[in-house]
Amino acid sequence: MATAQAQPSLSAGARVANIPELLEQILLGLATKEPQDLRTLLLSQRTCHAFRDTIIGTPSLQRALTFENAPITWRTTLNPFFEDSTAQPIKLADGTSLKVTVLEFQYYNPVRMMALEEKSIRVERNIYDIEEHWATVKETRYKRTQGSWRQMRVFQEIGHPTLTILQSCGIRSKTVRGEWENPTLGEVFDLLYPPNDWERRRRLVEEGKQAW
Repeated sequence: MATAQAQPSLSAGARVANIPELLEQILLGLATKEPQDLRTLLLSQRTCHAFRDTIIGTPSLQRALTFENAPITWRTTLNPFFEDSTAQPIKLADGTSLKVTVLEFQYYNPVRMMALEEKSIRVERNIYDIEEHWATVKETRYKRTQGSWRQMRVFQEIGHPTLTILQSCGIRSKTVRGEWENPTLGEVFDLLYPPNDWERRRRLVEEGKQAW
């Protein structure tokens, strides 16, 4: 009579992933205001389905990653996820990276007889691995619509609605003017970098024309 084969024991990590309540508490430990912790939390969704499902299904984790709209307060503050992106750019999976900063200035409006504040969301995209970028152009189009980073709100708190200027900087720049209360990074990204933008630039490079 054949004996049943012993099932391989699960690793400690796998056992934790199978206990939703415990996994949620561990992930909540990363829900701080430290940019590095927030990036670790966001990227942990790639670990397995259990991690991703827990983050998607936990309101407190959704709020920590600013997937939900920000509360109205007396001031406007940048999402801490982006606070050190100038020194440590946010690397995407296509060989490019993003830097996100917010510039603001005040001016006097003689009609309303009061000082008004205007904010500029500045997003800079740089290629750090040209071969990886061109090898994943088609995949990047998918990530543009599915990447969870696209759902993140730019501001953690929003004060009065402001006129927002969206900018792409570098050798060439583009400005999009409009009125947004708290756009997602995906909305900003699509305005600055239309889906066919990088493909157009690639063709210009191949034709020997300046594209950057």
